[in-house]
Amino acid sequence: MILDPATLDATFDSMRSETPTDTLVPPDLLVEVEAAAEEEHREPRELVREAVTRYLEQRRARRDAAAESIHTSAEAAARILELRKGNRLPPGVTIKDLINFGRA
Repeated sequence: MILDPATLDATFDSMRSETPTDTLVPPDLLVEVEAAAEEEHREPRELVREAVTRYLEQRRARRDAAAESIHTSAEAAARILELRKGNRLPPGVTIKDLINFGRA
């Protein structure tokens, strides 16, 4: 890894390219990035950095939301019991009848 202290940019050796077509930003997108940067009077690397930062922030938010949605086993059991309230077998029907019905 190479760190440029002047810009605080890091370049990994595996990211270095011998040919200009082997880059992190494909040539067709690079044209768009450069045009957008020129329109906004910004550096292309600034736009790319901003885009990657936003992506990673959204990714972290999605992961955090997924982690929060995990419930304990007690919460899951309580939820199942709540959903089962009012679900009764019709009069005269047993669990064995349901099992045999499922086998038919």
